[in-house]
Amino acid sequence: TLGGGLILVSADAAFGSASAGTSLAAGASLVLTGGVSYTTAEPLLVNGNGYETTLDATTLVRLRGVIQSVSGNSLFSGPISLGAGATRIGTQNGASLTLTGTITPAAGVTDSGIYFRAGNNDGDFVNLSGTGNQWATNSVIYTNCESGAAGVRLGAHNALSTAASVLAGGTFASIGTTLDLNGFNQTLPGLAPSEGYL
Repeated sequence: TLGGGLILVSADAAFGSASAGTSLAAGASLVLTGGVSYTTAEPLLVNGNGYETTLDATTLVRLRGVIQSVSGNSLFSGPISLGAGATRIGTQNGASLTLTGTITPAAGVTDSGIYFRAGNNDGDFVNLSGTGNQWATNSVIYTNCESGAAGVRLGAHNALSTAASVLAGGTFASIGTTLDLNGFNQTLPGLAPSEGYL
């Protein structure tokens, strides 16, 4: 269990055996770096926004997610269990993150949702390739990408929860907040701008 702060991961199986899984409390972040491919199916239990203090204004900005990529195109393969409320998942500027495991609420949780906070550069995407992903409340996609496109990209049919509306936006008039279907189908109960532009 990581009760706070952050842990930088640059190698597969850095947590050792995946049998016990890892829990990240509110205020903690798992930070994937260097384009690591974490193919070990480490189960994660995640809560909240992640680390909330900016350590470096150019490479490690606050509130980019309890799971986030800080550099390169990082991949995480384990199943993810969501705690109550909104869980933030994202990338730092100039990075992308691919999640291939299933994302579902933790046992007994009925109000989980995800706030996808992609980086602000063209090409900063959270890529969802897992199947069977489900959560109950909204999926929010947010970026301050002023030129180009950033946001969420699908790598499988219905990689977003089919039970959650998608709200997307940002704060710049030229915003590039993007839900890229990438050739896949996605069923949603609703799609709307949240802040600014979609």
